[in-house]
Amino acid sequence: MKNVVFIWLLLLSAIVVSCKDEENFENVPGASAMSWSDTETVTGEEGVKNYTFEAATDWTAASDQSAWCTVTNMGKAGKSVLKATIKKNDTGKERTANITIIFNGYKSVSFAIKQEAGEEPEIPADPVNATIDEFLSGYYLWNDEYNGMERDLSIPYASDYDNFLTRTLSQMTTNTFDLKPYVNSSGQTEYRLYSYIIRTPKSSTRATNAAGGVNHGIEKPAPISSFGIASMIIIQFTDQSGQPTGDIGFGVEAVYPGSPADKNGVGRGVIIAQIDGKSITESSYVTDYYKLVSPTQNKVTLTLNQQGLPEVELTSEMLDPTPIIAHEVWEAGGKKIGYLHYMSFDASYDNDLMAVLKEFKSAGISELVLDLRYNGGGHVITSNMLSTSIAGTAADGKIYQYYRYNDTRMANVEQTQGETRMQYDEAAKKFYENFDSDEYYGVTMADYKLNLPRVFVITTSSTASASEAVINSLRGINVDVVTIGSKSNGKNVGMEGVSFSYENYIYELTPITFQGYNAKQESVDPTGITPDIAAEEWDPMNGLVDFQMDEPMIAEAIAQITGKKPEAPATRSVLRVPFRKADIRVPEVASIHPQGMITLPIRKDIAQ
Repeated sequence: MKNVVFIWLLLLSAIVVSCKDEENFENVPGASAMSWSDTETVTGEEGVKNYTFEAATDWTAASDQSAWCTVTNMGKAGKSVLKATIKKNDTGKERTANITIIFNGYKSVSFAIKQEAGEEPEIPADPVNATIDEFLSGYYLWNDEYNGMERDLSIPYASDYDNFLTRTLSQMTTNTFDLKPYVNSSGQTEYRLYSYIIRTPKSSTRATNAAGGVNHGIEKPAPISSFGIASMIIIQFTDQSGQPTGDIGFGVEAVYPGSPADKNGVGRGVIIAQIDGKSITESSYVTDYYKLVSPTQNKVTLTLNQQGLPEVELTSEMLDPTPIIAHEVWEAGGKKIGYLHYMSFDASYDNDLMAVLKEFKSAGISELVLDLRYNGGGHVITSNMLSTSIAGTAADGKIYQYYRYNDTRMANVEQTQGETRMQYDEAAKKFYENFDSDEYYGVTMADYKLNLPRVFVITTSSTASASEAVINSLRGINVDVVTIGSKSNGKNVGMEGVSFSYENYIYELTPITFQGYNAKQESVDPTGITPDIAAEEWDPMNGLVDFQMDEPMIAEAIAQITGKKPEAPATRSVLRVPFRKADIRVPEVASIHPQGMITLPIRKDIAQ
């Protein structure tokens, strides 16, 4: 019996030994006595951290963020040290690296190293942005919000429409009179800033001609190379049923008088179907548009829409791009009627404008049709001068406009008076300037006063700023202003400009700095001035018609003056190839005329 028991014990011992040999440690952590917690927090500074543990076997380790956190990559069984080398955190944000230790035959072990956000490296301010920032901080109409913003002065100047100014002001919420909404061709609401900056290479800066009689210091630019096309719209060709064919073209809205376009019959109303033998498409129209209104080539061949007309070749000339597109004196209904199509309140052309006003006065006009349908504004001083000429003696001693600046400037009356040359009205709590009743920068106004009790102004959504100021300011002294057309832009704010140079460029900065009011302290409705008489300039049978008495908007004004609407001449032909206005926005073109209600510029250079 004893022998039997002994044999059984031997068998049991063999079984136990066999089970131990086959035991699995893959679920047993390969590390013990670890010095780390699940998440280790370190500072944002550069440093080395040592973590200790007991290793069951040989091991390897890795970090999933080796760009900034590296660890000892291997070690032996027994007492071990894991060394973590950590770089400085200059991202400005907290970051985490996951550390994993792998053991032969045992379960791997992991923990996290969380590094605190370090201080972001100070990026040097771009000198151009620093200059813009300084001006906006002191002069922008909404500088309270602006000065409370975190402003990134390192934003690169990508283009005139993408830079520190546009990106920063577009983020604001209180500047609703600057950041205006519009509906694009897709029916979506987008926003556009009135404030702008233009960068021009010093090598392309145009010289100026000598000043004439007006001596405010803004001289007329030297002539530029141009075909003479001042403004165009995009049209769609249609079939006889009015459905689009897929082809597009340009409709000429205005040309400069005496230009190559004007002399070769490419005037208002002409439809351009091809340029240099190539059709205009939705993928090419931006380039084609620039080619015509801001040319870099000397010649261009245009194929026109009308049947039977040959191709027209235009050769660019050095052109004086006057904002005075057309002016006439008409006689109708026993009255002499002055007509002025004025595209921009550009003070550098004040002598030319005053010459037209003097011509009107000499002709003895009793009515005026002022066409501002494409006039987006310009210099306040010119809008004052023109308004004074229209009202005449009725404006003597009266307020042209009140001005509201930002709160900082409004609180520093004496300093703001010195900067703006405005007077301060204690009762109105606003600055103001009178009509230029006696003198306009060295020119006596007596020879230019038309003394008109009323004026007819043609407006569209492009009528803005200084154009609206003329309407509003004349109404402020009870001149009868009859508006004809469609609702104006609604720009009741204006700019003061600063010009500075840096390296190879000249920068012209014109942010919104004030809001204007008339003598009754009424500001222009930000949704626009609703016309007294609604009228469309698009003739269903002929498209755009030249600026004559039978042009649809002008005809409405003539009808108000004479009681009879002029008839179209019998010689005018009906369109043979049908088209309609396209719902496509024309490209942005850096204007050669000032935009907005800017005053005399300040010159400033950044230290090189």
